[in-house]
Amino acid sequence: MALPIPSQPNLPTPSQNPANSILDQFNRQTYLGNAYSFPIGPQTVNSTAETPIGLIVNPLTSGGAQNLKALFNNLRTTASDNASGDGTSFFRYYINPTIATLGTQTIPVNCRPASNLTSVSNCYVSGQFTVSANGTLWRSIMAGYSAIDDSALLLVLDPGQSLLITVECVTSGSQIINASSFYEI
Repeated sequence: MALPIPSQPNLPTPSQNPANSILDQFNRQTYLGNAYSFPIGPQTVNSTAETPIGLIVNPLTSGGAQNLKALFNNLRTTASDNASGDGTSFFRYYINPTIATLGTQTIPVNCRPASNLTSVSNCYVSGQFTVSANGTLWRSIMAGYSAIDDSALLLVLDPGQSLLITVECVTSGSQIINASSFYEI
């Protein structure tokens, strides 16, 4: 039995064109000015307890309902180092934490510096917010001594959702770096 031949070629849907696609393997969103980096650190963590180091919030309102965007967090890079001991650190990512207070925001950097687009997200580094409850643990990543660990697992933060980043260092006084990159459409 022969299959019918379609009268029209398969045209892309609006979500399949580069301006609206969530698939960004070839950095189309960076080209369009929709990609951002949120660097955390380097900073010294003077504790071995789990410590909040970053918060990304996708506000429920961002200049009106027509401007609501999803944040596609597709890369998290972590590094840890301590010359006088074990530099191993555990980075944890929690969805929708309960935040007690918010301070001054850190502005994420557009990955296309010449773009006039600005992020709708609200980003904070340690000292700019306090946490009442971590939320739902979504992912854990370990960074060993003088090692960098990347994760390319996609996380979608719809409007009204947030992502808390914490670190637990094996050795107090460890230097840590964490960078999250995301695009907004």
